[in-house]
Amino acid sequence: MEILQYYFEPHESSMLDKTWDVAFIGIAIDDRGDFSIKSLNEKAGRVISISYNPETFQVNIDGKVSLFEQEKFSLDNTSNTVVIDLTTLGFIEVLYLMKMLKRSLIHFDALYFEPKSYKKFKSDIPIVQKQYDLSNIVNDFSSLPGFTVVDELYNQKEYLFLTGYEANRIEAAFEYKEEITGQNSHVIFGVPAYNAGWETNALFNNIEVIDVERISGSINYSGATDVKFTFEQIKKIVDALPNENSNLCILPLSNKPMALAAALSLLSFKESTNLLYDHPTNLPSRTEQVGRCHLYCVSWDS
Repeated sequence: MEILQYYFEPHESSMLDKTWDVAFIGIAIDDRGDFSIKSLNEKAGRVISISYNPETFQVNIDGKVSLFEQEKFSLDNTSNTVVIDLTTLGFIEVLYLMKMLKRSLIHFDALYFEPKSYKKFKSDIPIVQKQYDLSNIVNDFSSLPGFTVVDELYNQKEYLFLTGYEANRIEAAFEYKEEITGQNSHVIFGVPAYNAGWETNALFNNIEVIDVERISGSINYSGATDVKFTFEQIKKIVDALPNENSNLCILPLSNKPMALAAALSLLSFKESTNLLYDHPTNLPSRTEQVGRCHLYCVSWDS
């Protein structure tokens, strides 16, 4: 598999010169989502909306509903050029699309716009000022059809947290699954962050839960927008599993580029990995303005 990475300022025409046959989009809830969908409507021959319902395990693609594991949707032409809008799609929708594209060995691009800023809690208390108001989190962790394993089949399970700004999601995972311990847990921080200084907030917001839970498996760092290196970091942890009866459970609680690396890992190392996810609902206007644009070009091995 090959991953190529490019980034542009949103006003740069070099990014917008590229066109696609098909674009998959979600729902815009902020400035960058509006900008991304507008750009793709101008640059794609066909724009297809997709959403996932975690309560019914159903995927809705342009009004056609099927169960996640059925993979009934496919492109009429496997030579189509495809782009996935990471900015507006959720992690599960992205994983579903990638699974579908990998099955047909359809290469794809993924488009992501950074925000200029994230929404923080309003408070006079300094420690609260560093916390972000991004999602309605119901702590509804669950597995996903096709990415689930029977724990009893493995003599050792390890857990990998890809972290963002919301440390309460990590706390909830420890409460949800008693098998998760500090000793069998690993962390990847998105450092460097989008902008200088932002990594301080990411580290600050997560350091308490890492200390309380005594996470000691391994602490790793990867650029917040560096999909290729994040994928390599995950592969390193998979390769270090003790034996063939070990399994790595991935929890992508991070930004979308790091989550893209998690999805690639789940598809590339299916025998050694599985997924645990909490399905948060992103809040409207959780970010402001439009930052840099990132284009990731993924080519599957034949």
